[in-house]
Amino acid sequence: MNKPTHFNYRFLILLVFTFAVNSFHPLSAQTKNQFEFRRDHTFKIAQFTDLHWDNCSPTRMKTIEIIQQVLLDEKPDLAILTGDIVTAVPAKEG
Repeated sequence: MNKPTHFNYRFLILLVFTFAVNSFHPLSAQTKNQFEFRRDHTFKIAQFTDLHWDNCSPTRMKTIEIIQQVLLDEKPDLAILTGDIVTAVPAKEG
């Protein structure tokens, strides 16, 4: 796969998580570094872990669709990526 395609997938992943954090609970300049509970005293976190992302994987689009659907359905206050995210070699390209 060529470098522009790698860039496109990295951009898409970044866009999805930026959308999740900023769209569902936009933070004003005054609360930029503060988390707030919802009116019902809850705080929802979407955690995505062990993705083992590989730009050449035939299932990568399904992974993107699932992440997007979780974010749309759950409308988390915070979305985070934890552990074992990139599998491709070299990791920088993944």
